[in-house]
Amino acid sequence: MNAVGLLLISSLLNLPQAVDPDSAVRATIEKSIPGFQDRVVWWIEKKKCGSCHRTGMMVWSLSGARRRGFAVSDQLDEWISWSIAETFKNYRPGMVLLPLARAGLDASDDSISAGRTFLVTTQKPDGTWAVRGTKANRKNQVQQTSVYWGATWAVIGLLCTLPDLDTKSTSGQ
Repeated sequence: MNAVGLLLISSLLNLPQAVDPDSAVRATIEKSIPGFQDRVVWWIEKKKCGSCHRTGMMVWSLSGARRRGFAVSDQLDEWISWSIAETFKNYRPGMVLLPLARAGLDASDDSISAGRTFLVTTQKPDGTWAVRGTKANRKNQVQQTSVYWGATWAVIGLLCTLPDLDTKSTSGQ
C-alpha cells in the first residue's frame, strides 16, 4: 500500500462518529434554555421594558421550546402575560402576536384575542398606531421610526393570527 492509501485510511479512521442531527439540535437547545431563562428574569426585574427584541423573542423561543417538549420554567405563562401587558403599554402587541401564533396558539387563545382586539381598536385613521419610543431620551414619546416599525410588527402579528388561504383555489381570480 502506498503512502496516499495509508493517509486515506488513516483519515477515514479518524472521522468523528455520525451524530443524529435531531438529537444534536435538541441537546443544543436544551443546553441554552437555563441561561436564557436567567436573562429573561434579569430583563423583567431590572429593565422592566417590553422591548421588541427581548419580549417577542423570549415568548417565541420559550413557547416553541415548550411546545416541542423541552422543560421550561413554570413561570413562562407569567412571563408571557407580563410581555403582553408591557407591549400593550407602548402599542407594540404585534411583536408578541407573531411569536405566540408561531408557537402554536390560535385566534381562540385569550392572549391572541386580546392582542387582536387591541390592535383593531387602536389603529389610527391613517392605518398606523401611536407607537412610543424605547430609548431613554425618547421613552413614552411617539416617534416616527417607532410608528413605522410598530405598524409593520402589528400587521405581521395580525397576519399570523389569520388562517392561510388555499392559494390554489384563489389563484387567477
